[in-house]
Amino acid sequence: MKMRFHFLPLLLLALLVTACSWKPNVTAESVTEPWASMKLPVGNETSIVFRSEPNEFRAVHKGDAQVASGYVDTLKAQGWEMSDFKTSQEDSALVTADFSKDSEKIALRAYKFDGSSTAVVLEK
Repeated sequence: MKMRFHFLPLLLLALLVTACSWKPNVTAESVTEPWASMKLPVGNETSIVFRSEPNEFRAVHKGDAQVASGYVDTLKAQGWEMSDFKTSQEDSALVTADFSKDSEKIALRAYKFDGSSTAVVLEK
């Protein structure tokens, strides 16, 4: 019985170290315009931006496809109107939506990435 109590703290420590070592197979990039001024939900220890070009933005987040709701909320708060929001019937982790504001358009896609992560793509 005494062995179990010594084993439990070691198990908890191992789980904590594993949880903190989230490192998806991407190379981080800085957020550039026009994406930087949009205040997208990135810039914390659970997200990595791996492409930021004038017409395309890509980030990976620790977690499930629910991270897409952060992007939806951010874009809506900035006056973007959403249309065609869909969750794939075949893969519940795939989310797509289209946004428009004045004459600009953005397409959002969120999908499973590296097991425990979700990638989000925005394309103009």
